[in-house]
Amino acid sequence: EEMYNAWLADPKSVHVSWDSFFRSSSAGALPGQAYQPPPSLAEPGRNQVPLTSLVPHFGGGVAMGGQINEKVIDDHLAVQAIIRSYQIRGHHIAKLDPLGINSADLDDRHPPELLYSHYSFDEADMDRSFKLPSTTFIGGKEKALPL
Repeated sequence: EEMYNAWLADPKSVHVSWDSFFRSSSAGALPGQAYQPPPSLAEPGRNQVPLTSLVPHFGGGVAMGGQINEKVIDDHLAVQAIIRSYQIRGHHIAKLDPLGINSADLDDRHPPELLYSHYSFDEADMDRSFKLPSTTFIGGKEKALPL
C-alpha cells in the first residue's frame, strides 16, 4: 500500500517494474496480467517448454479474460504422468501371455497409475486433445493427441 501511494505521488519514486505494474493495473489489466516480466536474455534449455505453449488452445486452453485455467495445466501434467507411467509400468498390462496360460510368476494386477481415472479423467475427456511433451516420441509428427 505504501509503495502504491508513493507511486501515486511520484511514479519515479518506485522501481521501474512496479511502475509498469501500477500503470497496467490502473489501465484495467486483470489480476495476474498487470505485471509483464522482462524478456530473458538466456536461451531456453533443451527440455524447457514455455508454459504458454502447453495450453494454447487444447482442451479449453485459456479461460475467460485470458488467464490460464489451472485445471487445464493440471490435466496436461497428468497426461505427462500417464505417458511416463506407461513407459515405466506398461509391462504390467501388456499381453505377455498370448496362450492365456498364467504362470505363478505373472501378475494380473493393473497399477492404478496406468488408469486414466486415477488422474480424475473420465469418458468425456477421451476426445480432448493434449499437447505432447517434447520428451516423448509417441504420435510421430503430431504435436497433440486425444487421450
